[in-house]
Formats: sequence, C-alpha cells, structure tokens
Amino acid sequence: MLGQVGSGSRAAAVHAGWPARAGTGSGEAPSSLRVHVLGGLAVEGIPELALGSRKARIALRMLAVASGSPVPVDRLVDELWSDHPPRDPAAQVAVLMSRLRGVLGSDRIQYGDGGYSLHCDWLDIRSLEELADGARQRLRAGSASTALNAAVAARSLLPPHPLDAPAQSVDERAAMERVQARVQRLVAEAALAAGDLATGVEAAHALLGIEPYDEEALRLAMAGLSASGRASSALALHERVRLRLAEELGASPSPETDAAHRAVLKGLPVPGIAIGRPPEKPDDRALVGRDDELLTLDGLFAEGRAADRWWQSSPGIPGSARQRSSPPGWRGSTGRHPC
Repeated sequence: MLGQVGSGSRAAAVHAGWPARAGTGSGEAPSSLRVHVLGGLAVEGIPELALGSRKARIALRMLAVASGSPVPVDRLVDELWSDHPPRDPAAQVAVLMSRLRGVLGSDRIQYGDGGYSLHCDWLDIRSLEELADGARQRLRAGSASTALNAAVAARSLLPPHPLDAPAQSVDERAAMERVQARVQRLVAEAALAAGDLATGVEAAHALLGIEPYDEEALRLAMAGLSASGRASSALALHERVRLRLAEELGASPSPETDAAHRAVLKGLPVPGIAIGRPPEKPDDRALVGRDDELLTLDGLFAEGRAADRWWQSSPGIPGSARQRSSPPGWRGSTGRHPC
C-alpha cells in the first residue's frame, strides 16, 4: 500500500488537500521537499512525470518509506529488476539516483556505506508517527481529549480507502497495515477514555477489519458498545470473533476476553479499559450576559415565594385562588419554565 506509483498518485495528491502546483521543467529543485507516500507516491510541486521513469519513482518511494535511513543497493536492485537484473545493476541504480537528484536537488539523495538515503523537509508517514507518539504520551498522562485530537489528526493522514493495486513490496504492505492498526487503536483508546463512545467503537471495528484476530480490538469495541447501552451488540460481536478464532485458528478467546464477556453479561465495565464520561452539552436555553438581570429576577422570585407562602397560609382564602397565586412549574430565573 505504501508502494503504489502510477496514474493514481496525482489523484491521491489532490485528495490529500494540497494543490498540485506546476513542476519545474527547467530542472529547478523545490526549496522545500514535501513527500507523500500514504495512498501513493507524490512530491508537492513536482508533477509525477517529472520524477522520471517508473523505476525511478519506485526507487524514490523506497527511499521515502525508509524515512531517512539508508536503503541498500542490493535491496533496490531486487525491487527494481527482481530476477532479471541488468549487467551492472549498481551502475543503473546510480543513474536513476542521479536523475532524481536533478529534479529534487543534488543534496536530497545521499550515498553512504549503507546505501542511498532521502533527506526531505516533510514526509507524511513521519508526521503521522509523530502525531501518534504525541497521542500516546497524552493518553498516558491522562489527557484523553487532547490525545484524541492528536490521534484523529494522525488518522486523517491515512488514505480514506484501501488501494486497489497491490503493494510493490510485501514488507511495505505489512508496514502500512501496522501503521493503520496503531493509529486506529490509539483513536479507539483515546475516544473511549474521553467519553466519545461512538468514535471509539468505530475505530475498534476498523481495527478488527485490519487485524481480525485482535482480541484487544474486540474488547475495546465491547467496552464501548456496552457503555453505550448496546450490550446485545457487544455479545454478538464477541460470538463472531470467538467463532472466527475457533474455525480459522483453532483457538479460544484469552482469559482477558472471557472476563470482558462476563462483565458485559453482568452489566459491569469491561476490565482494563478506561471509559470516560461523555462531555456535557451546554444548555442552549441559558441566558448569556444577563447576570445582573438574573439576580434581580431571583430577588423578585424570592419575594414572590414569600408572598405565596403567606397567601396560601392565610385563613379564609379559597383553595382555587391559592392555586392561581403562582404559575405551575416556575423555578426561578436560574431554572426554566416548562414552556
């Protein structure tokens, strides 16, 4: 998934939310190098065709995914030519890198003992990892709301839909799935801890879609569903995953999952999963900026209640008149009339 290059890259670039600026046909390198690899390779400000041949774009993708770490020449050769390498593959790789330097800048691709490495100013997968790290730190510090914001920001960098074309590398596909799973897990944990149960359940379901045998994802979903008053849905989900484990892996749920199942049956919180209180909604009917007027009304209301008590306690006054002395349901200026 990290490795798709081709006609879909331009669409992915536009979808990512940044403009597809005109390229530098004269060979002028961009002053700031911003590279996208999530959802397809794209370089901001440089048209796809300006990056060179398909092999050049695959090589650039591999360097970008390595996030600054050197990529050995042998690995590049295996990826680019598979079982049919040219007579001098290292020289051919050097030619590709020279052409990429001409587009990106001479100092952007460097060669050392470990191989070739790309040095860019911004990389979407690196930004995602930084946001995910920040979300985890905030969650551990007990700041669930800010952790959720960071986790959702990280998730926004993921492609909205799985790519149709297969990844060029099994390792890259696995790396992409690990990134997706990590981010969805963070969103689920942070959302549940912040009391956003709907978002937490949604992320837990997405995590199960990536890792269908992940029992932690199952427990997160069960906890959110149960806390939302949907215990029957939590139990049904548990049964589906239990059958999947039994039929496809010949395994049984873990003791932690069994404990979660018992907790849902008894209407208790799922052990080991923090569920926060949903944020309170502001009262739309509140009178804003009228503190002095409200204090005056409170005083008048208190006087009226005193008069009302005198009125109702006075002998000789008919009951129907006493009932009409104060409007039913009135609770003072800090409360609200039923109407």
